[in-house]
Amino acid sequence: MGTRNLTAVFIDGEYKVAQYGQWDGYPEGQGMTALHFLREEMDEAKFKLAVRNSTFIDREDLRSIYKKYGMGDDGLITLNDADRMKKDYPEFSRDTGAGILGIIQRNPEGLKLESDIGFAADSLFCEWAWVIDFDAGTFEAYEGFNQKGPLEEGDRFFFLNAQAEGDYYPVKKVAEWKLDNLPSDEDFLAAFKEEE
Repeated sequence: MGTRNLTAVFIDGEYKVAQYGQWDGYPEGQGMTALHFLREEMDEAKFKLAVRNSTFIDREDLRSIYKKYGMGDDGLITLNDADRMKKDYPEFSRDTGAGILGIIQRNPEGLKLESDIGFAADSLFCEWAWVIDFDAGTFEAYEGFNQKGPLEEGDRFFFLNAQAEGDYYPVKKVAEWKLDNLPSDEDFLAAFKEEE
């Protein structure tokens, strides 16, 4: 289902991963993918090394890659061309979502990634965000459709208030867990029952 989302990793005082996802952004989808990675797949030392070795790609360099796969001057690319590109560069696919976490771990030398951190500014479109903060030792859930007002200083996405447009403000935190005490699937999903 087209539930747009963001998967982010914060370490050493900065965002090193800010992956846009087009599909299944809700807790049962990308939330669960991120949780399972953290709880069952992550080799913390290996993952942190890969994250630290990753950098954000320059927009023109990314555009050059898209052009190699058939993107026209109008910025459009066919679905077939996008699928071909996804096989070679899954890190740039809107289909990857929280799956980026495993892809990064399998590339300890680091990857060039696209930064979509600004997507969290407009919670009409960013319906969910999943944030791993190694500095704070937390896994955090943020929900969209925030019409309650701008975020307050101290809120994670406060710095995006100025980018918010219309009646929607940046995504707002709805749940948080310590990385060393992650919930079961059942407890994780139960945290969102009142939000639905």
